[in-house]
Amino acid sequence: MTINEKIIKYLDFKGISKRKFTMELKMAEGVLRSGKNIGSGYLKRIKTFCPDLNINWLLYDEGEMLLPAENKENIVNEPQENYKKTLINNEMLLKNEVENLKNFKKYLHIANKKGIVTSLMFDELKVPVVRGSRTYLDKKEIKTIYEYWSSSFIKESHKNVLSKFLFSIFTSLRISDIQIITRDNIIGGFLAYNSHKTGKFNKLKISNSALQFIQPTGALFLDNFTPEHINLELKNIALVLGIHKKVTFHVARHTFATQYMINGGNVINLQHTMDHSNIRETMIYVHIVDQLVNDEISLLDNLLS
Repeated sequence: MTINEKIIKYLDFKGISKRKFTMELKMAEGVLRSGKNIGSGYLKRIKTFCPDLNINWLLYDEGEMLLPAENKENIVNEPQENYKKTLINNEMLLKNEVENLKNFKKYLHIANKKGIVTSLMFDELKVPVVRGSRTYLDKKEIKTIYEYWSSSFIKESHKNVLSKFLFSIFTSLRISDIQIITRDNIIGGFLAYNSHKTGKFNKLKISNSALQFIQPTGALFLDNFTPEHINLELKNIALVLGIHKKVTFHVARHTFATQYMINGGNVINLQHTMDHSNIRETMIYVHIVDQLVNDEISLLDNLLS
């Protein structure tokens, strides 16, 4: 059982409603029903609200669900660091498994397209979505990167990498698509291409901001770096510019989506632009922007000070 399932089992046994539990812990009721384990920050509150719950059973499957009566008043505080490590390790394992499944599905798709019949067909294989964090750049950070790209002292390798990165920020293209598009894909101010990941045909309007990052003639971009090398260069660039975030190429797509929604974009149009097969993937960015608004509501307190 997952940690969430164990908590639900405990609540059912004690006759405590999930609503009361989530209200006491100040968490959204949907957290318990989600596939992701609740964060370690709730551990101390759980101990307070559920004094007879065996934390070792909850986290590590050790012992019984309920503490012996004589131990209820001598509950040992389990180090939260161990719990955090458990959650992090489990999340990393899940992400690796999902990534392997994605790769398997990719080659299964290629095989099926070539007419090879397999016992499990491409469209029958469902890859779960792992809800990880969505790192994106804010307006100030984008401007910092743009000014560095525009400067006369930028390294040539940095210039080439940032040309692709900034192009992605203004188009949402994946690195796999940017690596293969050519000038023939640009038709009358639109970018027409087949997605390397999904195989779907996409046609996107290219903004003037995006056009400045491609070469005026010949190849669109000057480098032939691998995605791994590009991510290494981006890490170094972030360090040089004082951007304290883990910047990978995929951050460009998250930045596009988040900034698009911040500036009033439509979520359905965003789904099409991002080439998402499921609207739930796109809704993540709506939730990010909603959270930003909630976090900034307190700024209105300054009106009275």
